[in-house]
Amino acid sequence: MESKPLVSILVPNFNYGRYLDACLGSALDQTYENLQVVFVDNHSTDDSYDIAMEYRARYPERLRIYRNDQNIGGSQNHYKAYTQMDPRTRCSIYLSSDDLFHPTLVQRAMDLMNQHPSVGFVILHRSAIDEQGRVTEEVPFYNCNCVIPSTGQMEVFMMAGVGVSTQCFRNLRAELSGPVRGYRFDVAGDWYSNFCLACVSDMGYIRDPLCLYRTHATNVTTGAIKNLTNSVEHILLIHAFHRMAQGLGRPTVAARLAPALEKLGSMCLRYCTQMLQEDDLHTATRYLHLATVLRPDSPDDPAWNTLFRLTRCDAAERRQGLAEFLAARPQKRLVSYDPPAGSIIL
Repeated sequence: MESKPLVSILVPNFNYGRYLDACLGSALDQTYENLQVVFVDNHSTDDSYDIAMEYRARYPERLRIYRNDQNIGGSQNHYKAYTQMDPRTRCSIYLSSDDLFHPTLVQRAMDLMNQHPSVGFVILHRSAIDEQGRVTEEVPFYNCNCVIPSTGQMEVFMMAGVGVSTQCFRNLRAELSGPVRGYRFDVAGDWYSNFCLACVSDMGYIRDPLCLYRTHATNVTTGAIKNLTNSVEHILLIHAFHRMAQGLGRPTVAARLAPALEKLGSMCLRYCTQMLQEDDLHTATRYLHLATVLRPDSPDDPAWNTLFRLTRCDAAERRQGLAEFLAARPQKRLVSYDPPAGSIIL
């Protein structure tokens, strides 16, 4: 066991006691042996800390537990989990306390990195799980397991985040010492971290769904869509990536600034549609306006005009029109992509 690098699974938590049994159980039941779990509770008011203490009684050598005296915010709690891991740690993985891992996740990620030393981080595909435990399969981002060269993945990250809930980092310090200072992302932090790592290393991708991502009304992503934080951070994110690419002399990455902003304008129509499904006309209208800021020709798009009309009609007409709109324009990605040129297919 000692010949294998130590891996730390970092579990920041706030008031997710109802999911913790499944989460911690999946983290501690990994087939990879040289493993430690670091749980940091952000001053929860539910039974989270008690549940974690029960697990420590069963796994005293494998589970570290810390509890903040006061809530320090989600971003700071994530960073604190990193600072509390064993200094011998060679690789680390964040696990949201409402998600859970497949038993082979750590082993699969470590096998890939051991076989490909240029890989600084591995992104693993996921499935969704709702509050009732029902699992929904999602389409993988790439259509194969692969190793993607640094610049090629940076170009992809300019245009899209890879929809994942976990990444295995060979050395998180590469992310923490990223080329741009002064940026902090509460919603898109993983996307930013991944881009920073792609600046200095290749990326591994595993298309098998080795993580279950919890979907529920109180998760961070859902709230960020309702208050537009996701799109505001996305704008800052694109500009941060552009600045980093320029500083690193990656012209093909920097050249994607304008297309990335235009694509975000199109994404605003998707968020508008989601808000209409929830009868939130105010937020739906805000997304329509933001779309025109990012893509000034948006009013020439038939989809924009349809959504604009739906924000102005009565409830019955809106429901009928929205059903027809969704039937003609699927809101989720339905295909997997080929990896960028120069990638290694595994």
